[in-house]
Amino acid sequence: NLPLDHGAFTFLQATCLVSTCITLALLFRMYMLQELFERIRSHLSNLTPLNPNVSLATPLRAKTFWAEVCIIAVICPPGAGGSFGILNWNNYILYRVETVLAIYSTLRFYLVWRCVRDAFLQALPKRHTVAAFSHIDLGSAVAFKVILNGPWATGFVGVVWGFNIILMSYWWRVAEVSMCL
Repeated sequence: NLPLDHGAFTFLQATCLVSTCITLALLFRMYMLQELFERIRSHLSNLTPLNPNVSLATPLRAKTFWAEVCIIAVICPPGAGGSFGILNWNNYILYRVETVLAIYSTLRFYLVWRCVRDAFLQALPKRHTVAAFSHIDLGSAVAFKVILNGPWATGFVGVVWGFNIILMSYWWRVAEVSMCL
């Protein structure tokens, strides 16, 4: 229950703002590199002319880019805040905006899956050649199969289960504390 102008609170909100801007810039760059990779793949398999110059507008045309921006960009800026309430069975429940947006920002954990996926797919020898010859996409489904068929399957399931328990208990605790204010 810190006031909005408390230094630690403002520092955490500013850190969140900076990390959000960096994440959005990296996401934009990732979509540009994906487009370049698709052009290279098309050039190698279909002999289409290669244009390595990817326009800055290319990521902005992708619907998935905007879906990810909606997940990543929603934050509570430094100095902003407030509260709102709902009436539930004749009980007025007050929620702080910072609390609700902190819970929403935990949805960013989906970005960790990309790192895990790429780490496991990196170990596959000649994965791009195999994907090109077999006409399959070596994405999340293949990485999931590699993980669950490997010796680390039990550990992976345990870590994901433990992480979900911690995340859900955090959400429950935040909702419970907000209701008791």
